[in-house]
Amino acid sequence: MQVDQNLLVESDRIISSYPLPQLAEFTPYKDADFHPVVKSTCATRRGSTTSFKTCKCVVVGEVAVGKTSLVNRFCHKTFQRDYKATIGVDFEVEKLAVLGVPFRLQIWDTAGQERFRSIGSAYYRGAHAVIAAFDLSDLATLDRAVQWTQDACQTAGGESVSATSGACPVKFLVGTKRDSIGDTKYRTAVAAASAVAARLGSEFWPTSALTGEGVVELFHRAAALAFQVAVLRDSGEGGAAACANSDGGGQKVASAIQLGPSPAGQPARKSSVNCCN
Repeated sequence: MQVDQNLLVESDRIISSYPLPQLAEFTPYKDADFHPVVKSTCATRRGSTTSFKTCKCVVVGEVAVGKTSLVNRFCHKTFQRDYKATIGVDFEVEKLAVLGVPFRLQIWDTAGQERFRSIGSAYYRGAHAVIAAFDLSDLATLDRAVQWTQDACQTAGGESVSATSGACPVKFLVGTKRDSIGDTKYRTAVAAASAVAARLGSEFWPTSALTGEGVVELFHRAAALAFQVAVLRDSGEGGAAACANSDGGGQKVASAIQLGPSPAGQPARKSSVNCCN
């Protein structure tokens, strides 16, 4: 994999144009390009030693829907059929560049077991993006993805979210295991998932960690949307309007992504956090 020596990121981690939704009809985020303020802000930062530090993205959903497979496909370009259940949370940090500005995407892979739900709020707090995963071949996991999304969003900013105040991350409803079902069952799943996504104010993405379908594009999209909302919020140019929600209004992103020193040459890292730490 080639590395851009100026940005110190791999070539497939460079976002130079606005990532579009996989299915344009199933998104509440209708922008077709980066906001002019975002472009001008990045232009002034390009080539400097500062970066937008970190976007926190939490991945939630029922056990065995494929959350870890999704994360590992993006971060390590690998797929394994057998995974041990996540205990508490694992997280990855990926270095990206958005419009020439170094940027880090912190991905929190949370446990799906019921016994860990009570400690979930500690992991959701401060999230800029929420990815709620469900298994396209098991629509019962879609029903439960609704509660996962609501729980994560309610605590992302450290307080309850309302239509007029509070904090709202950008939201994705992600169907996994696209490779495991035929076209007829897939169309049924898409119809059900798109209705749920519309109700939640989420963007719907079908993916396959096995084949890699839609995975890189999903995380690039999540990073770009969260990046844009944060830059607009910091600039006072209406970042709240960029965050859609099921009540039809705009809400602020969970917390601003602040400018700070870019640690040159720092590699991506993986850490584990669990309920015993």
